[in-house]
Amino acid sequence: MIQQSFSKPPDIEPDYQIIQDENRIVHLLDELRRERTLLTALLDGGRHAFSTAIVEIRKKDKALILDEFVPEQGNQMMARSGKLWILGQLHGVKTAFQTDIRDSGIEDGIAFHRISLPHAVRHQQRRESFRAVVSMGIRTPVHIKGDNNAPLNGQLRDLSIGGLSVILPLLKELDDLELGTIVEDCEIDLPGQGQLSVKAEVRHMQRNENQKNAQVGLAFRELRPQDQRLLQRSVTHLEREQLRKQPKDD
Repeated sequence: MIQQSFSKPPDIEPDYQIIQDENRIVHLLDELRRERTLLTALLDGGRHAFSTAIVEIRKKDKALILDEFVPEQGNQMMARSGKLWILGQLHGVKTAFQTDIRDSGIEDGIAFHRISLPHAVRHQQRRESFRAVVSMGIRTPVHIKGDNNAPLNGQLRDLSIGGLSVILPLLKELDDLELGTIVEDCEIDLPGQGQLSVKAEVRHMQRNENQKNAQVGLAFRELRPQDQRLLQRSVTHLEREQLRKQPKDD
């Protein structure tokens, strides 16, 4: 398990965002589960803290199963509490949420606790890389292959060394791109640098029904050093184009 480093509910700070989309919440919590991240459970308004971990996510029941509490007296206190805070930290990014306690039990001599899937999660925002906007007059194709291998062809909207945003048409294949989807083959015509094929993860999606398109944000995954250099040069190229088109002061 990975130890986290804070033990009280987070204040409303500028570097926290409130996530309310259920699919994204499930994706964030499942990352904590897969990495076996050690969490802190706060009971009685934060007066008592215990260690636990997410064992299972039951999306249909809108519930999470937590491992037994350490120290063990927390397992008895859990039954007497109505709400609790869960705090965690993974890869240096803090996550926190408050939720309801449903029930507790014992299986094979080990205590477990069932809590409600939270309606909102406080998630610390990473400092993003500089993101260069691509002019609408520049035709920069992006080709994304979904799970059924049917390509989605769109236009690059902005680019950074950490990810990209692309405009895609509202086609049936777009339904394959749920939050957290890993796109194994994302082909980009990098402005000023040529074509690049990389792996990326879908991080957000905003549909525009009137214009029959969607803006999809993807974060790059497993970039090679040579890919990073190409991206940086392309971002610099776009930045220079933006500066060149800005009117000069007299």
